[in-house]
Amino acid sequence: MTHVIAYVAVLIVFGTIDAVWLTTMGAILYRPALGDILAQSLRVVPAIAFYLTFPIGIVVFAVLPGLRAQSPVTAASPSAESGYSVKHINAAAQELVA
Repeated sequence: MTHVIAYVAVLIVFGTIDAVWLTTMGAILYRPALGDILAQSLRVVPAIAFYLTFPIGIVVFAVLPGLRAQSPVTAASPSAESGYSVKHINAAAQELVA
């Protein structure tokens, strides 16, 4: 039951934050930078698939380890590490392309 509650909580929080972010900042940040690359309309099936599966990763890699250790630091560590790794992978990929 803990897994279901964690999933639903993450789904609600993540979905709300992302919806607010995309509706307020999408036109300001993404449209000018990405322009023609962005789809003209919302693609519902990929959006639903993403919003139903992405929270699973958050629960598995952040919430559940944090709950087991009863530590918010433990919950934040995998998230910080993955963000750090992605940053360095992107930098390395850009160097290869340049």
